Amino acid sequence: MKSIFPICSRACRLAIIILASALSPAVRAEESSPLPDDSPAERRAVIRTIADHLEASYVLADVANEMATSLRERAERGDYDSVGSAEKLAQQLTDELRAISHDGHLRLRYHADPAQVIPTWNRPTSDSEVRNRKRAERTNHGFTEVRILPGNIGYLRLDEFGDPALGGDTAAAAMRFVAGTDALIIDLRQNGGGGAMGTLLATYLLGTKPAHLVDFVIREKDETIQVWTLPHVPGPLYSKPTYILVGPRTASAAESFAYMLRNRERVELVGQKTAGAANPGGFVRVSRHLAIFIPNGRPVDPLTGTNWDGVGIAPDVETDLAQALEIAHRRVLEKLLSDPAADPEAAEAWREAVQLSRG
Repeated sequence: MKSIFPICSRACRLAIIILASALSPAVRAEESSPLPDDSPAERRAVIRTIADHLEASYVLADVANEMATSLRERAERGDYDSVGSAEKLAQQLTDELRAISHDGHLRLRYHADPAQVIPTWNRPTSDSEVRNRKRAERTNHGFTEVRILPGNIGYLRLDEFGDPALGGDTAAAAMRFVAGTDALIIDLRQNGGGGAMGTLLATYLLGTKPAHLVDFVIREKDETIQVWTLPHVPGPLYSKPTYILVGPRTASAAESFAYMLRNRERVELVGQKTAGAANPGGFVRVSRHLAIFIPNGRPVDPLTGTNWDGVGIAPDVETDLAQALEIAHRRVLEKLLSDPAADPEAAEAWREAVQLSRG
């Protein structure tokens, strides 16, 4: 199968840049910062460093100033002096910053090995592309399961959104597999986000007529980058009824996919409210053992003028997560059966599948 990379290279690279969000030189890693449990003075110095980075880079300037002010005041009062370890400090700071920002991406990361403080995907090293490619191959680019449910209903489980330049062929193969089904269920209950695969899959579901999906507003660069559907995808488009399973672990790029498709009345969501983590960014080292993930951009849906950050996405049908697939399956079968113009042979298969689902 011919790679889709030449087809979507520009759109894919733009989205990957935004979702990975390399930070500007003003907030690059500081390799010489001290371990924040050496002494109260050194710990306070690290807190001030975190506050400076937030003021310089966090996507919402007013919220950044509020978080920075809170950190400095607490540090001066000695609130962090008795925290027992860098690991505990990371969790306490994460909780405090999220209480102000309500940003599910903003967090402190602790690692005992200083070489691992910055995740491999956030390190611009010569072998990072090789590592990312190997990892993508091991995880099958996030495509965990593709099968046909009773009644000719397609089921696609996707546990992360990968890089279409690497996994586009896998995505195309999955969509070809379900092309002949009468409806599709996409399972994102375990999908915490990732790369730009959502743009490719959204094009299969929305069509190749240009559709403005999302804008990424980048504070530091004072720019807005638009993401649109692609002008071409391999294989047939998919226009039949589609349901997406979501839950508390559905986050970031997976939420974006569900949000933009639901806003365009293309899908119905089944499950529970999503994580509410919208703003992309990157890690910045603040000590030998600590780094902070700072969101420096925000997605804006052109239809709503906003996003889902801090609030999550409520499903159209709320149900226990363990039963979400069963509920969605039965719901789509009943929807198909409600069409008076339905093919009699197909309708018989749908009725049989409904009876099976009821035991």
